[in-house]
Amino acid sequence: MPRAILLIVSTLVCLTSIAPVTKAQSPTANATPVAYPAAALSPEQMVGSLIMMGFRGQTPPDPGSVAIAQALKDRRVGAVLTVKRNFGDGQAAKMLATGLQEASPDGLPVLIGIDQEGGLIQRLGPAQGWKPMPSAEAIARDLSPAEAEALYRRVACTLRHWGFTYNLGPVVDLVRQPNNPVIVKLHRSFGREAEAVATYAAAAVRAHRACGVLTALKHFPGHGSSLQDSHKGLTDVTNLWHPEEMDPFALLIRQGMADSIMTAHISHTKVDPDLPASLSPIFIGEVLRQTLGYQGLVISDDMTMGAIADHYGSVEAAVQALDAGADMIMVATPIDEAPELPGQIIAGVLAAVKSGKLDWSRIEQAFGRVQAARAALHR
Repeated sequence: MPRAILLIVSTLVCLTSIAPVTKAQSPTANATPVAYPAAALSPEQMVGSLIMMGFRGQTPPDPGSVAIAQALKDRRVGAVLTVKRNFGDGQAAKMLATGLQEASPDGLPVLIGIDQEGGLIQRLGPAQGWKPMPSAEAIARDLSPAEAEALYRRVACTLRHWGFTYNLGPVVDLVRQPNNPVIVKLHRSFGREAEAVATYAAAAVRAHRACGVLTALKHFPGHGSSLQDSHKGLTDVTNLWHPEEMDPFALLIRQGMADSIMTAHISHTKVDPDLPASLSPIFIGEVLRQTLGYQGLVISDDMTMGAIADHYGSVEAAVQALDAGADMIMVATPIDEAPELPGQIIAGVLAAVKSGKLDWSRIEQAFGRVQAARAALHR
């Protein structure tokens, strides 16, 4: 597409400034594990496996916890999002995650997502018996990469011991705009320089891998230059974003240090005049998949955030994201408040396949990546 050419060329120029590295294999880059063939599932179950959904509940017997566990068993959802509302004391949090792992429909670990970045963004804290973790900004300022890796390893191994398998970080957005409200002002970035950001992010990824926890580099193609918060509404970075914001992603991809990548709900109308990056076949299909060569798991940011919810329905957004090249759709809506939503998304995706708007091969590909990610998390 013509409007993507400038971005793609600029990306290639940026990549030439990064020294060659030896590429390692990401554990999520392979095809569907042969032990769990898609043919054994119905189309509805395959699509359901691509949905990460929230719930209300803090203990296994709570109605919301029961609802999400049953949805996992039925494959109406494939992963779980936990947020602050799900955590009471530490013992309850551990029992909750352990109970959800027991709802696995196939013996593979359930992807239980949590934002445990550090600083202002950590769902498990003193109330659950966790020592406060420094922000990414503080870690890069005060610790060496080796010290950071040791810290992240303690966090990751405790997460896995409690039953959490998917830490939705690290943030690899660059500090580009001092007044950025959602990354910079919240101290979520490792810094301004791409190589330094990638170094600390790689330390986090290695630590989590050692403990059997999946990570997500976020927020592609870079959220550090925005002046709006995409949680609250449309975030247009057309005149602010720079291609160098993709350099940390590019470097980590080439190093094989990208377990998964989370997309950003930002709009760049000179690249895609119609769709935000999280729904854009230009940003995901052309730039991330083709230009940067990433073939691993792509997960959307929460589709209930204002940037998406104010302009698209959950079903429409899910279809568009899958068509663009995303593999897992995050929906923070509690399943106990909207029990019909997974079925609506599944029906909408299958209707798009039937109409020819969405190719079934995209579902098979996404399912394979989700299964590969789960299979990489050895118990």
